[in-house]
Amino acid sequence: MSPLTRDMDGDGVDDGYETGRGMNPSNAASDSDFLGDRDELTYGTNPSIADTDGDGESDGAEIKGCGTDPLVPDDFSGRILACDPVDYTP
Repeated sequence: MSPLTRDMDGDGVDDGYETGRGMNPSNAASDSDFLGDRDELTYGTNPSIADTDGDGESDGAEIKGCGTDPLVPDDFSGRILACDPVDYTP
């Protein structure tokens, strides 16, 4: 955490808040799921875990690509194909 800035990665989340919750204050997407930490907090997903609901799709892929709920593990039931692995930016 830099003493000169309160938001080193520019994600809109204070460095002290991120550090205190195990998030990475130098990475806008602490868990590298292509969903920014601020968005994770907005959606209620865990910014320290790439796949909050444990269904095999990252939170970013579910929100930005699949249109599924990253908090509901069985919302893929009946689907044959998973989300396309696209490089989403936070």
